[in-house]
Amino acid sequence: MYILLVEDGNGQSEIAAVFLLFKETEVTVTYDGHFKKNNSNWGLVRVIMGDKDLNERQVLAQSFPSAQLLICTFRSFRREIAIEKMGITTGQRCMCLELAYSTSEEKYDELYSRLCSCAPSSVIEYFNKNWHPIRREWVMGMKYNTGNFLNSTNNRLESLNAKLKSVISRYSSLEEFCDKFFLVLRVLRNERDRKAALVSQKVPVLYHCPDDENVDKYVDYLTPYAYKYVEKQMALSDKVKLIPPSTSNPVNNTYSIDSSEGLIEVSTASCGCLFWKSMRLPCRHIFMVRKLVDTNLFEESLCDQRWSLAYYKQNQRIYVDGDDNSPRSDDSPQSDDSPQMVHISEMRVPKKKIRSQVYMYYLIVIILL
Repeated sequence: MYILLVEDGNGQSEIAAVFLLFKETEVTVTYDGHFKKNNSNWGLVRVIMGDKDLNERQVLAQSFPSAQLLICTFRSFRREIAIEKMGITTGQRCMCLELAYSTSEEKYDELYSRLCSCAPSSVIEYFNKNWHPIRREWVMGMKYNTGNFLNSTNNRLESLNAKLKSVISRYSSLEEFCDKFFLVLRVLRNERDRKAALVSQKVPVLYHCPDDENVDKYVDYLTPYAYKYVEKQMALSDKVKLIPPSTSNPVNNTYSIDSSEGLIEVSTASCGCLFWKSMRLPCRHIFMVRKLVDTNLFEESLCDQRWSLAYYKQNQRIYVDGDDNSPRSDDSPQSDDSPQMVHISEMRVPKKKIRSQVYMYYLIVIILL
């Protein structure tokens, strides 16, 4: 069984496709046939996270030529680089793991040179054959450049797999498997729809912030999931430190910042940090520069469209019809097996003043007297 899992604008996982195959070679035909036929926007896929399975990677590369393939750091690289399996010391393994968490290609080259100078020739040969040529698929700093939304592992898929295993027994018949699989799928979709409904039903709680106007604009523009990241970056912007002015260019509003990732160039509209490249949301460095040049902190172009609340509601099935993205008519027929659609409309409810227990106590005393 193959499962394609996607992440929506509110950080929720959704099963996009499931393939039951007799042989793995048939997956190519399935991707190019049924999946693409029923998903007209398949060409917009930018990043695919998976394991280091040679057949699977070749199939995905062939079926999605414009997408960047990434390898799960934990279940691929960390699992393959083992002391007993490779015949290396603990220190050499730690150096290999440092390679996986390099924040830039320069840092990777530095660690790679150190590895070549101390590791056994067999390890270097294995590494150069299996991992070095595809380093852009598993090194953290290079993976984040693709816009992977801070996903370095396939934990989302593993979590789904654990839920399926808890319900479906290993030797189930095909009929039993299908019944239980769609049961789990229905429960997961109901939970996802519930969280989508809360986007309109719940009023966000905002803590005190000196930039209240900008906060309100980001709250109205972004999904709650995306806003949490932006809120944190705004809070951290005051801790960003510029390096000496001689290396900056205030005329072009470009500044140099010495961060934990190294020296990065920042302007009012772009940044070289991993967060900006990975999430496509404004980072702490951009907020700091915009404060420095007295520019409004809110700017729609700083946020990728997928994080906008309007785009989320246009593509989430609880708000639109599943067939043509148009509002569902109340008179449209639904079969018993079809998923129930819930229509959400935003409404402000006036707040009621809640009396404290002390107030109620004094009120009772007054009445008794």
